[in-house]
Amino acid sequence: MEWSDLIYKRYNAFAWDYTRTVDLKNITDSIIEAYEHAPSKNQKYPFAVKVLKNNHHQELMTLCHRNLDVSIEKDAGNPQVLAPYVIGFSRRDIVEDQTKEDYRANEDIINYSCLEIGIQATYIMLALANRGLDTGICSCIQDQKRAGILFGLPNECKLILGIGYSKGLDTAIYNDPRTDSKKMIPFAPKDKDQVYPKPAIDIVYLSLIHISEPTRQAEIS
Repeated sequence: MEWSDLIYKRYNAFAWDYTRTVDLKNITDSIIEAYEHAPSKNQKYPFAVKVLKNNHHQELMTLCHRNLDVSIEKDAGNPQVLAPYVIGFSRRDIVEDQTKEDYRANEDIINYSCLEIGIQATYIMLALANRGLDTGICSCIQDQKRAGILFGLPNECKLILGIGYSKGLDTAIYNDPRTDSKKMIPFAPKDKDQVYPKPAIDIVYLSLIHISEPTRQAEIS
């Protein structure tokens, strides 16, 4: 798939088509691609990844309660985690070889592992999109310790990635297993910029628009 097609195709899926079978090989191949090509500082890979066939719909939805200030009945939920397959990400503790330069202080390893989880997850999502699969990402995990145990991870689960075939870009209904009731997905993917407006690009990318003349001259020199 062309790069421009790939980045436009991928969106955060909320409603899943369970009539289509997911080929597990497409998932494992995507993970291997990410492992082989995504960057990692000093190739330490300070994270662990676990794939599950999703037989834990009710517990995952409970662990990923969307808004703690509302009841389960009123909570829109995070149906990303109702996908046919789910991937959990956690920190992986690293034992340093003392003959080598220290990787980082322990606290930094914990923080840096989250950065690398994000990089790895992005590569996996794009590799899956290249194979025609949809993904939904969720970091709203209210009990990360329990989620880590559920996935069989060595530490708290920091991120969950749902994998399957989406019902599409339009608003859809899903069944919330917590209440066994039909609910609207939190928002249609096509409406994400209205629901969560993003900041202007020059606020985020500080040098993209406003490059000072001395900097320009230095670059030319």
